[in-house]
Amino acid sequence: MSRRRRALAVGVAAVVVAGLGGAWLVLPRGAGAGAPAATSAPPPTVAVVRTDLADRQVVPAVLGFGTPTTVSGHGTGTVTALPAPGTVVNAGQTLYRVDDRPVTLFVGATPFFRTLSVAPPPGGGSGGSGDGSSGSDGSDGSGGSGGPGGSGDGASSSGAVDVQGRPTGGDVAVLKANLEALGYPVGTRTDPVYTQAVAAGVRAWQKDTGLPVTGSFDPAWAVVLPTSVRVEAVSVAPGADADGPLMTVTPTTRLVTVTLSPVQGAAFPVGTAVTVLLADGTRVPATVAAVATTQGPDGTAQATATVTADDPAALDAATSDAVRVELTGQTRSQVLAVPVSALLALAGGGYALQEADGTLVAVTTGLFADGLVEVSGDGVVEGQQVVDAR
Repeated sequence: MSRRRRALAVGVAAVVVAGLGGAWLVLPRGAGAGAPAATSAPPPTVAVVRTDLADRQVVPAVLGFGTPTTVSGHGTGTVTALPAPGTVVNAGQTLYRVDDRPVTLFVGATPFFRTLSVAPPPGGGSGGSGDGSSGSDGSDGSGGSGGPGGSGDGASSSGAVDVQGRPTGGDVAVLKANLEALGYPVGTRTDPVYTQAVAAGVRAWQKDTGLPVTGSFDPAWAVVLPTSVRVEAVSVAPGADADGPLMTVTPTTRLVTVTLSPVQGAAFPVGTAVTVLLADGTRVPATVAAVATTQGPDGTAQATATVTADDPAALDAATSDAVRVELTGQTRSQVLAVPVSALLALAGGGYALQEADGTLVAVTTGLFADGLVEVSGDGVVEGQQVVDAR
């Protein structure tokens, strides 16, 4: 026996670690000295193993479609048709109808906020007649689009224009991208300018959707949202005015919402890999997509995280909306570890492992995780048998 082990083994009271909560059971070596000698089975032992450890937290979460977004109508007119809750609407499809004409969903980042049109060159061409017909110079005329709330003058109501007075900006870029995705020609220019070619694409789209064919684009006939949507609920019935909140929508992909403490929210930022645990035990790899600071029911700050599955289809197998999210914090790779129940706290301070013959081997502890504790020290090797106090 080494001098180090002999010093630990003689005259030292050991304390068995009963758990991480700080409960201790003191076992003096002299306990029961007056009892009759009896033959006893050797103490149970476990092997020191080399493994990966990770600090994991499991928190309750809810599977759904995320926070609903309100869709409001613009302009005048009467709502004549609305989608049923649960309906999925993709880009280019009708979201609802006003005056029995379709209001189309476009996807993008910039909402439509003005009438888009190409005005005739100053002093050139005959111009439009006010009804949207083309002038002799090939322009689309100055007539309005015929949409609810349209100004009828063919000019963009606000926003940026280029040196020729043509609308330019994010709204034009969204319009061009959606028309092109739907198969309508918008010209070869890549800059976001409302050109004659874009106006031609608008006319073709208007003809196909049953709108007045003018070449001017009225924002009342389209809604811009970030993605395709699923209708969560409708707020009005057919016959309502079209200039207010009409419905709420969500993304079409199922996602997980989890409430965290502010500390957890900071520790697991956007991009953190997590695992969603379904009710049947299925483990679904996922990623934190968003973290927002919110107010809890008691008024205290909390973090609300949105988690998306790496394979969205994996959540389709869920049998319950009640799920859990496993958060992995500190990790340690290929370290020596034993069950927490094999760890002894020495009366004089420090920790030790006990071999079957009673020898105590001093150790330094590291990460506690999954019922194991990381240990290191002279004389601690993989495969070593130590007493397990369970």
